[in-house]
Amino acid sequence: MDKIIDLLIESFDFGYMLSVNILTYIVIKVIDVLNGDKVVPAWLKRTIAVICGLIIGTVIVTYNGYTNILLYSFILSLVSWDTLFKPILIRLKGTYYKRNQS
Repeated sequence: MDKIIDLLIESFDFGYMLSVNILTYIVIKVIDVLNGDKVVPAWLKRTIAVICGLIIGTVIVTYNGYTNILLYSFILSLVSWDTLFKPILIRLKGTYYKRNQS
């Protein structure tokens, strides 16, 4: 079991994943506030997540070089938002984005 955990830890850059999710949340939250009563569409949120991941990834590649770990972490950062961070923010009322009330 320890080997599996070590392999998982070595296969992903959790700092990168967290950075992508935090930057994405901040950008979407700013757009949400500036948007007034209008809801930010899901496709735009996903686009912002990809752009934030690419920006942070470009900075990392520029200074440290490319690794497959970065690609795996980017993909997992997009998945981890829906499965880990979003449920936490929904429980903390007032911290999540506006949603359609239908």
